[in-house]
Amino acid sequence: MKLHRRSISMTVKTAIIIVAIFCFGLIGLLWNKELQQMESDREATISRAIQRNSNLALALENYTIRTIENADMALQLVRWEYEKNKTFSSYQDVFFKGTSFDRNLLNAIGIIDTGGKIISSSYAYHSDTILNFADRGYFTYHLNHSEDILYISKPTLSKSIGKTVITFSRRLNNKEGNFEGVVVLRILPSTFTSFYEGAVINPHDIVSLIAPDGITYARQTGPVSGYGEDISKSPLFNHLAQKPAGSYFAKDAIQGIPTYFSYRKLKQYPIIATVGTSENDVLEFYRQREQREIINSSIVSCLIVLFSSLVCIGILYRRRNLRALKVNEEKYRLIFENSRDAIILYSTDGEILALNPSAYHVFKIAPHEKDPLNFAELTLQENTSAGAIENTSPPMELNGENKFYCRDGSWFYGEVASSSYHNAKNNEVIVAVIRDTTERKKLEENLSIEKKTRQQMITKQVIQAQEREREAIGRELHDNVGQILSTVKLYLDIVTKNTDAGKQLLPKSVELLIGSIQEIRNLSHELSAPTLGTKSLVDSINDLLQNVNSSADIHVQFSHDEFADKIEMEQKLSIYRVVQEQLNNILKHAQATSAHISLEQTDGQIKLTIKDNGKGFDPHLKRTGIGLNNIEARAKAFSGYIDIITAPEKGCTLEVYFPIVK
Repeated sequence: MKLHRRSISMTVKTAIIIVAIFCFGLIGLLWNKELQQMESDREATISRAIQRNSNLALALENYTIRTIENADMALQLVRWEYEKNKTFSSYQDVFFKGTSFDRNLLNAIGIIDTGGKIISSSYAYHSDTILNFADRGYFTYHLNHSEDILYISKPTLSKSIGKTVITFSRRLNNKEGNFEGVVVLRILPSTFTSFYEGAVINPHDIVSLIAPDGITYARQTGPVSGYGEDISKSPLFNHLAQKPAGSYFAKDAIQGIPTYFSYRKLKQYPIIATVGTSENDVLEFYRQREQREIINSSIVSCLIVLFSSLVCIGILYRRRNLRALKVNEEKYRLIFENSRDAIILYSTDGEILALNPSAYHVFKIAPHEKDPLNFAELTLQENTSAGAIENTSPPMELNGENKFYCRDGSWFYGEVASSSYHNAKNNEVIVAVIRDTTERKKLEENLSIEKKTRQQMITKQVIQAQEREREAIGRELHDNVGQILSTVKLYLDIVTKNTDAGKQLLPKSVELLIGSIQEIRNLSHELSAPTLGTKSLVDSINDLLQNVNSSADIHVQFSHDEFADKIEMEQKLSIYRVVQEQLNNILKHAQATSAHISLEQTDGQIKLTIKDNGKGFDPHLKRTGIGLNNIEARAKAFSGYIDIITAPEKGCTLEVYFPIVK
């Protein structure tokens, strides 16, 4: 008997070890495949980005060559006409009829004589302005070199038009072959990157034309154009030394952002065309997919571990006798039958093997109806192109939230968790547990609305409590402390008549007491709410402004022509407190000399505007005071909101919107 028990124990241990090895092996295979897939996806994503950049670089190269050839064609035409007739005109564009030549280039041509002065130009410039171009690089080059070549300058500020341009030039010769001047054509750097306007531009996409010494002819980073930057330390030139066209990955030489670049060196001209896309833009969607795949693989791994644990537990329970197995089987059957969640067992091809009673209820299957034959019948999906419903094969396992269709044609969203196991016949069976989340979502929405309503009610009650507290403090200071100090003043007046030494000291005490009484009255006035029951909101604000205008170096105007004053008392008080709070903010912080308050009312809304000419502030900085927070809280208490328009040294405009409380 002991030998038999020991044999059973060894068999159980062996089975558990095999299951554990299978579990971790399966998880290892899953993650190995997942990592290989993610690496393959990453390489494919980068490859597509490089191919896109290469295509754009090729397009930029062709566009640049075509632009340069058009410019050179225009230069040679004007030079031919000038050397023949000593003048030129734009009517010569008839020679380009039927070609893709850009005739606007003829409007940017000029002739410079041997002294560096403009003698003829197709663009407007001040004729009485003395301009000399003898110091320009292109002029000195043609003066010292007799060969007939097209010279392309770096971006420089044009003396004639006042803009940065790239100058194309050719040498003019007289009949004896001597230097007679230069014919020049000016093109804006943005002309070369204009073709990029039709492409999808990310904020860090780069397209540029670069000279061999590292100076950019034209550069566009996202929507921002530039030129003349020095990127001679860029790794581009190391790659360029190896081959004239290719791709590489490095940090952008100007912004330092890791970027995938493609480049091409123009064969005919000393120019390099580059196109780059930042690593973050290239891998943005890949990283989102990677995160989703990691989450999905983690869920599957957990399910595998859970399933393996259940298998091990099942193996341990096999040591029990047949009666215990029957008891356990009945227990799980009760769970299956009595679960409030729908449980469906189906095979790998979707054939439904069993449904629990909750599944019949959730999917609205009547007792007299036939059971669905395939799980796909419960996961029908719309074919958006045909407008019909088509049947799709279900996946091996479903997890997360999915859309399900009932037998009566309705549908619902349900949370589903599934796993698979092998039955006694070693056939794989998938268990799907589905929970209808429709009611839960409705409850969550109702709870959110109720929470917001309660928050508004609590905020109103807090504000009301604050107002009652302020009124109590104001009455206490005025009625008690003020009367006591007045009595002290009377006593001190009597002492001044009877004591010689008091004639010098007691009057000062009287003045201090009077000042204290006035200060306490002012404090009482600030803490106590205005008597809006007997005064209108407009009159209360006018009283407040009268005190401000008489005691501060600021002039405040108040306009209220479009305000009817037919609102709830609590809302009147809240508006008054907002005005009071913002005026305190202006007096303490704004250093303003004038302010304007506007109160407007429509059928459903009140708009309060308070504008000053003070120093303003940066609205994006974190607020350290409580003034604006109090204003915002008062607005939210009545479902309103505030809008602040300000900037440093630009003053401040506060707009507060209150829906009218009926």
